[in-house]
Amino acid sequence: MEMANLTCVAPNYFAEYSYKLPTIINNGQWEANVNCPIHKFNDRLTFEVRDYVAPRFRIDIDTPPVYLCTTSDEPLIIKLKATYTFGKPVNGYAHFKISIHRNSFEQKSKVTCLDPTTGTLEQSITLASNFCKNQHLPQRLLIEAIVTDLSTNQKDSATSDRTFLAKFPYRIWTRFTNLVYRPRLANYLAFELTDYDNNPMANIPIEIEMTDSNLHNIKPYIITSDDHKNIRTDSNGLVIFTFKIEESIGPLQIRISSRDPKYRQEQQTTLELSVFQFDYVNQNENDQPVILISNKKQMWYQAGQHYRSSIVHDGNIDVDQIYLIIKRHESIIQFSHINSSSLTIDIRLTNQMAPSIRLLVFAFTRSNDQHESRLVADFYRILVRQNDCGVQVKLDDNIVAKPGQNVTFTFNGHSGDVVALTAIDESVKILTSKNISSSNLKRDQSLQPIYRQFMPDFDITNPKLYYRSTDSISLIEDFGLTILSTLKSSTAQIGRYRRSIQFKCDQLTKHPCCQLAQSKFKKWISCEEKLFRLIKHLNRTDNKDCLRVSMPATIVQYEKTEISATVYNYYNESLSTTVHFYHVDGLCSDAYRSLDKATSKVTIMANGSETLIFPIIATRIGEFILRISAKSAIWSDFVEKNLIVLPPGERIEYSHSSDLDPTNRSKHINKMTEVIDEIYPERKYQKINISFHVDNNANIVPGTIYHRLSLIGRRFEPQLKSPDELAHLIRRRKSCGEQTAFYMAFNLHTLLYLQETGRLNRTLRKRGVRHLKRSFTDLISYRKPMDGSFAAFINRESSVWLTTFVANLLCHSEQFLGDEFDINLLSKSLDWIMRHQSMLGSWSELTHIHHRHADGGSNNDDDTLTAFVLITLHHCDSFITRKNFSGTLQTNWSKDYLETSRKGYGYLLDVISRTNHSYTMAIILYSLLLSPSSLSKTDSYNLMNHLLLQPDRHQDAKLNQMYYDMGSLTVETSAYVLLGLG
Repeated sequence: MEMANLTCVAPNYFAEYSYKLPTIINNGQWEANVNCPIHKFNDRLTFEVRDYVAPRFRIDIDTPPVYLCTTSDEPLIIKLKATYTFGKPVNGYAHFKISIHRNSFEQKSKVTCLDPTTGTLEQSITLASNFCKNQHLPQRLLIEAIVTDLSTNQKDSATSDRTFLAKFPYRIWTRFTNLVYRPRLANYLAFELTDYDNNPMANIPIEIEMTDSNLHNIKPYIITSDDHKNIRTDSNGLVIFTFKIEESIGPLQIRISSRDPKYRQEQQTTLELSVFQFDYVNQNENDQPVILISNKKQMWYQAGQHYRSSIVHDGNIDVDQIYLIIKRHESIIQFSHINSSSLTIDIRLTNQMAPSIRLLVFAFTRSNDQHESRLVADFYRILVRQNDCGVQVKLDDNIVAKPGQNVTFTFNGHSGDVVALTAIDESVKILTSKNISSSNLKRDQSLQPIYRQFMPDFDITNPKLYYRSTDSISLIEDFGLTILSTLKSSTAQIGRYRRSIQFKCDQLTKHPCCQLAQSKFKKWISCEEKLFRLIKHLNRTDNKDCLRVSMPATIVQYEKTEISATVYNYYNESLSTTVHFYHVDGLCSDAYRSLDKATSKVTIMANGSETLIFPIIATRIGEFILRISAKSAIWSDFVEKNLIVLPPGERIEYSHSSDLDPTNRSKHINKMTEVIDEIYPERKYQKINISFHVDNNANIVPGTIYHRLSLIGRRFEPQLKSPDELAHLIRRRKSCGEQTAFYMAFNLHTLLYLQETGRLNRTLRKRGVRHLKRSFTDLISYRKPMDGSFAAFINRESSVWLTTFVANLLCHSEQFLGDEFDINLLSKSLDWIMRHQSMLGSWSELTHIHHRHADGGSNNDDDTLTAFVLITLHHCDSFITRKNFSGTLQTNWSKDYLETSRKGYGYLLDVISRTNHSYTMAIILYSLLLSPSSLSKTDSYNLMNHLLLQPDRHQDAKLNQMYYDMGSLTVETSAYVLLGLG
């Protein structure tokens, strides 16, 4: 390979070097080394070269968007097409697996041959009753297609989650409308019809019924449909209608239903709701003031269009005090006074307003001797689609190009657009998108959900607060503003149905000009006379600072790092801002030259931002405080952040724990290669000698060796050693079947822990697997071959708890046992366990357990044993499903497990409602949570809340610990609670 000498020049202290790799023919690993002899620093880059493996074939699955549980007699129709990457149909056969997310139940279809000429398949599958029974609908069906090629006998699969399991075909939303009405004015209501993927459903027949409290019909006027007898949704899935009521008649009842001819009457989606009067104070008061934005006939607009609307009002409204606020996201982009002569709104919509803006119109009533001044308001949201935005790409007529042929692309955009083009081979695209479900691919091709995806504060399940407001004050507050009275005005009177405020309207008229100001934690609109303020409160999570600094929490010594400082301008005018980056000893930066600060001046456009980059290189190890400030003519801001500089190289930790026992009560002497305990009981003196040896002392960064001593006081000897000393748990068993199972559990769970934490080296794994296989061989000698059960001794009666414990070990140890693992051996034990379930759904122990200290509380009674058995059966079912062992079992495992778990969970649901024992509640609740269909979210929350309020739960504020004081079951109870919370 090539060698190069590079020199790093101040103040950047970095250099770039590129090397063109030769054509790599063979697979293998390559290395690139960088050495700095002065600072004794080196780095290495390793990369691997592998053969490119093209996908075998492409599988497209077509399923209906929804399958109704009310049509259980109708089959689910699945269409499949399998082709090779070059377009030829696959000659083979396929079958399907259908399941529900987080549900162990699975249904398989029969194997069917593909059409050899087209590679297609259409199959009708009748779903089992388990899919709709005890399910919280809607649920997404997971449909997996497994295709086998007859010529090569190779398999490939694809998954679709496009189909929803539901009771009704559509959803009806009220998220774009406020369910209120104003007497004597034209009111607008909007309903949205979507599928369960949140896609709008266009041209669907709709039926609307509206009645008052006396069941008198109210006929609405449909805006979005020309045919008022046959109402249909528009292209956005919306139905907008208007109605007018002359006086207050109390709540209105609305019933809206779909009338899709593809579904029967009982299958149609129906929504019933109530509409209340806005600003309702007194039913006998007919002259209540109201104000309304009259144009609410459509919601979606295109950028470049104008939104025009008149402001209509009724009652004692002061037309000289009507104001308009427009917000996009959390920023106020316009605050203006509406001309009393025209009372109209005219807004030109721009691309910057996408995806939506919100309009708030508020006014004040005239005060007199009988009535004080009040605030009335109305709200409307406009959804904006961008127009003439982005780049259009066109390909020339030669769509099919030969290798080496030039292809011409034409880009149509705007001046200053940046264009990037990436060409991807189709086979690579199929390979990278293999795990992407077909429903996601379909959503990517739809424009409407893209707007919903990028729409801020858009929730598809809960309507926004401003759509739930039933009075003007709540509407303004939910819009993001708070009304405060001033010292010059009287105190605001707060009532049950309204809140009002007094102020001097004539002075407000003289000073209508308000400006938007920004501080560290508040953003407000303040009038010059401060007669009233509309204040936007921001907590720290929503805080929009003028200066925001982005940087890593830790960096490595001598490595270049960039500190990003973004300055924001919330004003409607440009601001000249000065940014200072202050010098810190030990950090090399642009401020190093002056030893004070580096200064940058920048002009920020109105409602814009600018980002400045400050490169730094740490020359010392430790913790430093970075300081950056920004100042303009109106505001100033200052940020301090901590930065930790770590030494280069790999951090190596060596840990050891010893028991402080100077009187030698435990009669234990610890002698290891690196550690020797010297104990002198007569002097009550103990000396611990630890020898620290490093393979290569020359590679240790100077000044980075440190020691830490932790002392933990306990009444008894600590049960857990440090992670590096877990090897003492890997040992061979002695004595009966129970002890053999315990030693096998020690070995297994130690191996699993070391493997998950990356501490399982080759030597320790070889040793652990050797002992694990020996324990497995010894454990089989306590197995009764006739029924597959286990006992402490072969001539004793079989134990339900021990057989369950061993089955759990076998499910988790398959990866270490290799060829010695036999699935039918496990299946026979599980079959024996399920056959000993009682008619009530519980399990009872059949014999005496010799080592009761080892089974914890899982065998206290039938309740805890039943929970323990169901937990094991769930783990084994997940293991069998994950490893695809269902087809090789000699028993009908899936059917037997579902029936057994159904009875068991039914028994536990009855028990947990009556018990008040913390351990029993914890293990039962964890067992129930493993089966989502057994508990509703509300029940699980209530049970967990009840468990967390148990009197034996303790909180240690000093150690920041929570535990359940259950004596010998303290650790086990706390562990099951944590598993339930996870």
